[in-house]
Amino acid sequence: MASPPAAPADSDAALVLPPLPAHLASALKKASKTLTVGIEVSVNNDFDREDLAILSMQLRKSNVNTIWTPHPNILFELAKEQATAKGDFPGPCSVVLWCQNNDGEVELEDTVLLSSVDAVVLTVSEVTNAKLMAQMAEFDVGAIWQVQSKSDIEQLLAEPQLLDNTLCFLVDAASHDQEAMDELLNAIPSNAIVIACLPSMQTDHAEITMAQALKQSPTNTKGVHSIVLRDAAVGDAEDLEYCTFAVSGLTKKQSSTFNMSGLTGSTNGYFGGVSTKRKKTWKRTMHNSK
Repeated sequence: MASPPAAPADSDAALVLPPLPAHLASALKKASKTLTVGIEVSVNNDFDREDLAILSMQLRKSNVNTIWTPHPNILFELAKEQATAKGDFPGPCSVVLWCQNNDGEVELEDTVLLSSVDAVVLTVSEVTNAKLMAQMAEFDVGAIWQVQSKSDIEQLLAEPQLLDNTLCFLVDAASHDQEAMDELLNAIPSNAIVIACLPSMQTDHAEITMAQALKQSPTNTKGVHSIVLRDAAVGDAEDLEYCTFAVSGLTKKQSSTFNMSGLTGSTNGYFGGVSTKRKKTWKRTMHNSK
């Protein structure tokens, strides 16, 4: 693999901004307009690697489209397992690094890291990081721009090199009311890909209802294409059950009641059983509320 280019000698050098890889774009936005689903895996770095590989495989078999994590060591293991599905159906999930409040703990310019990831979530301040942009372009790593305000979007669109690419925006839907979300969505170019993140395991499955509203809101000119569920997989017994339920609820025309098949064959990806339809209270949320 070729070494990434060196950082430009001065700040006036033209930026080489990474295009969104085609496989990532198709994982985030479906021609059918069905929502795509991303799952954040927020297990600790000391999580058992064999269990992590099984979880990675199970998420793929559950029709998850993208897997997100803030931990580079976890990302390496997820990417390694997903690569084993190349040529299979379903194929590998795209793996995304999302380091919130990084504070320098994760070196985004690490070439080993960039060679393993499909996309990195960036803030507006990083658009002028010429070295990082060039390395991401070299390793075919997509940029997902997390925006908090209309001014963030305007700042990105002021970079002429970005306008040549398919842009991908991430919005934290839980931190904005409807008016603020409408302003953000209406400021995003119509040809861009829009991802909204929501907390997982909300009361009465509110994340499903909110996601469907974000997909087709009458108060903005465009909806979102993909949903990322925060802390959806944490390494407990409910990971697979919840993620399977969430994918079903987000991608099918049904109510937000609990409706899924019993799970069997958890290590081979085959699921079966009798469907149930009820409101579900997740044990994880009961434990966290204590």
